[in-house]
Amino acid sequence: MVNMKKVILFVILVITVFAAHAQKEKFNDDWMFRLDTTNNWNEKDIWNKPQVPVTLPHDWSIEQPFDKYSPSGNRGAALRGGLGIYQKKFTLNTADKGKNIFIVFDGVYMNSTVKINGHTLGNRPFGYISFEYDLTSFLKYNGEENILEVRAENKQPNSRWYSGSGIYRNVWLDKRGSIFVKNWGTFITTPKVNAQSAEVNIKTDITIRQFKNNAVLKTTIYAPSGAVVHSFYDKINRYTGTKNYEKNFTIAQPQLWDIAQPNLYKAISEIIVDDNAIHTYTTTFGIRNF
Repeated sequence: MVNMKKVILFVILVITVFAAHAQKEKFNDDWMFRLDTTNNWNEKDIWNKPQVPVTLPHDWSIEQPFDKYSPSGNRGAALRGGLGIYQKKFTLNTADKGKNIFIVFDGVYMNSTVKINGHTLGNRPFGYISFEYDLTSFLKYNGEENILEVRAENKQPNSRWYSGSGIYRNVWLDKRGSIFVKNWGTFITTPKVNAQSAEVNIKTDITIRQFKNNAVLKTTIYAPSGAVVHSFYDKINRYTGTKNYEKNFTIAQPQLWDIAQPNLYKAISEIIVDDNAIHTYTTTFGIRNF
């Protein structure tokens, strides 16, 4: 019984530590959606369309009946596109104030425009790319309601294959500290690889919005088994904006990636201030040559 209590306490501690460092959360639930499948939609009419709940990822075209009159034609699987408008309401607590909060989209097809609380954040015409926006300046806290809106326009024909329509991949709410690893801000290469060793180069872009004393970048490299193979620190000096930090190291007896055995290493980049991790970023990579 005593041992079971210890196990339960250990699990609680692990969950608590994970929760304290969890800063990037899936934002896929509780969206509302309006749709106009005509190819020449009326801007006013769509707001009279009924709202329906959806969970992301979401492709509205695949939900439509096959239509021989669809402007997409056979190349687009005879399914309609049109105009879709997604809305999500959410609240933030006082502890989130002071963080840099980003919304990250893994993919929206296509010509998307994103707004937060009525403020237009930007437009992304291309449908096959990930992108993010900084929400920080426009957010409300202390339980006040925030409204995120995503407009996706799929006017057809525009593709030589079936593209789908809407927010077809995950969305993330990413809460970062005053110093953080830039999204897509790590670049890992393996210049020399053989059975005995692999030379690895990692470049990390770090953005400072507000400098903190004693800030360091801790990078930990994990083998496919989960074992730590390297760990090193870089002191972060005072500046404003984004700066690149570079490190070279060697992995002995590397587990190579190939199709039969897709071994992946993992780099965990942590921004640590006074022993507290204020941002964590994960990058997976494989080691191979050809």
